[in-house]
Amino acid sequence: MNRQTKMPTCSIIFVLIMLNVRVGVSADIFPIPDTGQIQCYNNSRKISCPVMSGMDFYGQDANYDADGAALDAGQVRYTRIHAGADEMVQDHVTGLIWEVKTALNDGERYTWEEANAFIDALNADKFGGQSDWRLPTVKELAFIVNRNRYAPAIGEEFLPDDAPAYGHAKGEDLYWSSTTESDDPATATDESANLFYVDFYGGHLDSFTRLEPEDKDIDILMGFYKRHVRAVRGKSSRSVFVDNRDGTVTDAMTGLMWQQIQSGDPEAEEVMRWKDALNHCRKLNDPDQEPTIGGYDDWRLPNINELIALADPSRRNPATDPSVAGRSSPYWSSTTRVKDNYHAWAVNFNKGSVLYNSKGVENYVRLVRGGANEPIHEVGTGDDVTDDLWIKAVINTDEKGRVAAVWHKGGQDETAREDEVIWGHFHASPDDVTWGSENNPDLFVKIWFDADGRVDVNFFHVSVPEIEVYSKYKGASSEYGITTLDRRYIRHWYKDGLSGFEENEEDGLSVAGDSPDGDPSGYLTRDPGTGLIDELRIGAIIRTEEEKGPVDAIWRVGGQDTTARGDRVIWGHFHASPDDVAWGSTNNPDLFVKLWFDITGRVDVNFFHVSVPEIEVYSAFPSDAPYDEKGTTTMGNRYIRHERVRDEG
Repeated sequence: MNRQTKMPTCSIIFVLIMLNVRVGVSADIFPIPDTGQIQCYNNSRKISCPVMSGMDFYGQDANYDADGAALDAGQVRYTRIHAGADEMVQDHVTGLIWEVKTALNDGERYTWEEANAFIDALNADKFGGQSDWRLPTVKELAFIVNRNRYAPAIGEEFLPDDAPAYGHAKGEDLYWSSTTESDDPATATDESANLFYVDFYGGHLDSFTRLEPEDKDIDILMGFYKRHVRAVRGKSSRSVFVDNRDGTVTDAMTGLMWQQIQSGDPEAEEVMRWKDALNHCRKLNDPDQEPTIGGYDDWRLPNINELIALADPSRRNPATDPSVAGRSSPYWSSTTRVKDNYHAWAVNFNKGSVLYNSKGVENYVRLVRGGANEPIHEVGTGDDVTDDLWIKAVINTDEKGRVAAVWHKGGQDETAREDEVIWGHFHASPDDVTWGSENNPDLFVKIWFDADGRVDVNFFHVSVPEIEVYSKYKGASSEYGITTLDRRYIRHWYKDGLSGFEENEEDGLSVAGDSPDGDPSGYLTRDPGTGLIDELRIGAIIRTEEEKGPVDAIWRVGGQDTTARGDRVIWGHFHASPDDVAWGSTNNPDLFVKLWFDITGRVDVNFFHVSVPEIEVYSAFPSDAPYDEKGTTTMGNRYIRHERVRDEG
């Protein structure tokens, strides 16, 4: 529990207001949405999220989940809305409804006058059946930036279904806001023509004049004077700050309580690196420190959305409410820039712009508490594969959120040169989801203990949208990543006390022009209900290079099952024969396979390349026909998918 000192009556009243904000009892509450960042980082790369205060880098953005407390159970943040040909997105945290661009206008850019004319046209045409569309404020735009993405830094929900692949260049994805920059009293310059914008290429926020240049042939400048437009409707957010007179200020509209930093306070002059800013919270929350700030011991470094919410663009130098005080300088957020990981986001309170700095730079720090943010609790404990190696997977499901994946060991072996291998898979528990089964793999795993001391933990994403993967070996730093339907492969490696990772983006397609001409003996699938051979045949040829050239791979069935709704699954792996190569073994998988017979009639043949330079993959449909789908899996093209449709007639 949080320790509390005696507070003035006015503070107690506003703490009660804050608690009402947390549970959403008022129609005037404006919760700050989550940034979308779900990975943790050290000063340069992804790491496994620290699980408790006192650990280095604990308290960063991904340690907390704002939307989880703000949404109803099982509810997602965004819902796509269709009204005839008009498409919109409902944000269930802020209550706002956003226009979704079409393939035709997704790339359109507008001058300020054209932007306002575009909004007028939407209202005249009653886009989505409504006539109260407007240009968003800069905070509203900033809150739909997805800080777990880059180029574009916005979720798929906002992109047109029929648009081409994202093609905006840096500096070309700027969106108009309706927020005017405030005049700078230090310069007495009229800034009324300057408007804030948000960049959805990388996620920064700044201001620029809305007045068009005289030389309209300057393409680079016109990229700023003509910007994109995304219309919004709904009630705009606001803040109401109350000085609690105990070193804290409460924003009654967001539920956030802020550390107050007055001029002359020693902390007002203190700057620190990003890691030290995270650890600063630990110092101020120390129960042995007297007095604590406002009597609370749950202060944290704010994420970038919370810091944006604190900024007041209508003020300048500093761009904050007077009761909050502080300096006209950059302040650290807990949110890492995902493009390069050695930068973190900050807000410059000179005017409220958002920038990123190297984590080694010293910035100012202001702490926050409350709101909808709650620590993300650890899910599952993981598994000790050996005395020295620990692995874990967490599946992000639509039905139940984050659930612990269950480890199923397939086997282990040792090669002739004393390399060791352990393989298996993670799956969802049937206690968590209807499709969970030991014989329905969601993540294949092969662990290789090389004779030279290197350890490779190879994860192969099979199904479901996202799976968090973790590992730790001996005293090295733990490794972390997220596999997805696009990021199918992640490798964690350990050697000589060091560790690292690599990952592959995969599209499931064979390399263009690749069509091997082998004819492996193959495997005929059988219906588990009848035992009869059905429509599909699969095969593989391993190219062993100098040892024996191309060799027929041997199939080993891992298992099969039928889901509650009637989908059928068969899984297993291909391996080299010990008669062909020294490392060949039924417990040394070279190619994982999952076959999915969907109740709709679709058949998916999923091949996952594990080791050796190249493996040819084949499938025939029907099973007595020649192989008509083929390709070559490699270290750089690890996943190939053959999709079929059964003839239900």
